[in-house]
Amino acid sequence: MKKILVFIPYLLPILLIVTGWQFRQTHTPNVAGLAHISIPGFQQSQTENGMLKFENEDALIYIKPAVKAFQGSHDPRICWSGSGYEFTKITKTTIDDTKIYTALLTKGNDQLHTAWWFDNGDMQTIDEWQWRWTTLSGKSGFRLVNVTTARQEDLLMLSKNVMRNVMLVPAE
Repeated sequence: MKKILVFIPYLLPILLIVTGWQFRQTHTPNVAGLAHISIPGFQQSQTENGMLKFENEDALIYIKPAVKAFQGSHDPRICWSGSGYEFTKITKTTIDDTKIYTALLTKGNDQLHTAWWFDNGDMQTIDEWQWRWTTLSGKSGFRLVNVTTARQEDLLMLSKNVMRNVMLVPAE
């Protein structure tokens, strides 16, 4: 036992160097797994950071590329806040036995309703530990899906439609 304890001070710096190297690596979003996705009635484009953007006069949908388990997930609370919107009324809502987040976005007199969840093609979740652990376990990476509408009654209906009909193939 004493021999093992002697090596711990030497292992810690090696572990920190390897972990630091992993975090410093630049990550190119895996947009290939998003190429097949289309949503009827929406114009599709791709943002400079690899997100798919679907929009029509009533709604906006972002599907963000899968990230590794130790990387940031582009949480909508950060992105929308960066665009000047304030998040309020953040709640967990259930659609078809799947929990999603919903919230009210406010910017001046402008109000939008938004929902988001993580999806890997096989599983949908809002539990960050679950999607990170599932990814670390060798399963497909999770993409963040963010649906935004002007009317609250449209939000849940569109979110349900995206969850049921926009099949996300497993990420590489």
